[in-house]
Amino acid sequence: MAKGARAAVVLGGCREARRGRKWPYAYGRNLGIAFQLIDDTLDFSSSTAQLGKPSFADLRLGATGPALYAAEEFPELEDMIERRFGKDGDVQRRARELARVHAEKVREVLTLLPRSEARDALEALTEGVVKRR
Repeated sequence: MAKGARAAVVLGGCREARRGRKWPYAYGRNLGIAFQLIDDTLDFSSSTAQLGKPSFADLRLGATGPALYAAEEFPELEDMIERRFGKDGDVQRRARELARVHAEKVREVLTLLPRSEARDALEALTEGVVKRR
């Protein structure tokens, strides 16, 4: 998302991009991280109908490889995976908190832009990402 955001801003002729190309990259990077964190939690907490793909699909496809590798080394993680990380203290809550941290970084980057419909749309997109259920 980071490079895509930078490319869209530059190719779109945004004047603010001429001052520096770091903000579009920072926007895309943090939004992408927040999106992926929420997406990973939804794999454990949502139904197939809600996701539009089978629950645990990412885990079965190996897209969340670090969790699988960690479970090989720490078998106690297997219980957490089986209960879909749903018990208090499991990673879902912490992942959502971290997604909110990255969303706040997105908001900070957006303050570099003048108020506009485009900025409002980017802020709304950020909210939509972190509030996904």
